[in-house]
Amino acid sequence: MASPLCLQVYAEGGQYVAAVRYAEDAAVVVANYQNGTVKMAGRIVWREGRETFHAGESYDTAARIMYDRFDAHQRERMAKVIDAPPPPEAQ
Repeated sequence: MASPLCLQVYAEGGQYVAAVRYAEDAAVVVANYQNGTVKMAGRIVWREGRETFHAGESYDTAARIMYDRFDAHQRERMAKVIDAPPPPEAQ
């Protein structure tokens, strides 16, 4: 089964550009914009022009950073859920 389109690419000013399946493809698209943004599941994972290098320099490296940032966010969310106090029991 194919993966859903899970990355959205926006141009400067929030203009929607594309939705893609893979972060490498998102890196290719955002590299064509000087100040684009990539979101994964609503979280910003790349800001072209604000990163230490441009996505066009290495699509693979940019994709790895995107996936790492999303993974770190997911781990933080899960840590909060695990550490949360149990809900009050219904009586």
